[in-house]
Amino acid sequence: MASIQLIPLLSNGTRDNHAAVRSFPEGEHVLGRTSVILAIRDKRLSRKHAEMCVRKAAPPKQGVVLTLKIVGANPSMLCRKERVPKGNVVDGFELMAKGKTYTIADGDRITMLAHEYPFEVSVPRGVGDASGKKVSAGGQKKKNNVGAKERSAASKAAPAKIKGGASNGDER
Repeated sequence: MASIQLIPLLSNGTRDNHAAVRSFPEGEHVLGRTSVILAIRDKRLSRKHAEMCVRKAAPPKQGVVLTLKIVGANPSMLCRKERVPKGNVVDGFELMAKGKTYTIADGDRITMLAHEYPFEVSVPRGVGDASGKKVSAGGQKKKNNVGAKERSAASKAAPAKIKGGASNGDER
C-alpha cells in the first residue's frame, strides 16, 4: 500500500524530535486546523487549508505520487529538494498558489503557512516515489536498477574483451 510521511521541522530546518511524524496512507486527506493529524491550532490556518492525495504511480512508473492543492486563504510554501523552483521564490521556497495542484517528491519541504509549520516529505524506505527511484536506508534515493546483480554476475563470469583480444573483468 502506498504511503508517505510528513516530518515536522524546526524553523532552522532541522528535525523536531519532540513532535510526532505524521503518516498518511493511500487516499485523499484534508489538511487544516481541524485535522487531528497535523495538530496545528493557529487560526490563520484554514480548517480545510490543503487537499493532499497519496496514490500509487501509474504504470510503467513505480512508487508513490503525492499531490497537494492549496484551498485555504493564507499561503503555503514549497522548497524542492532536486528541482529549481520557478515563480515567486523566497529563501528557496516558492509560494504555492491557491487552487493549483503541486506534485511533491521525497525530500521536498512544505510549510502550512508562509515560513511557519514546516514539514519534510518522506517516502518510507523501499517504497520509492514516482521518479522511479527507491529510497535507501539513509533517506537518499537511488535508481531502481532491476537486474543489476544479474548483469554484474554475468559480466564477471564472462569478462569483456577489449582491443587485442585481452580480457578485462571490469564493467564498462
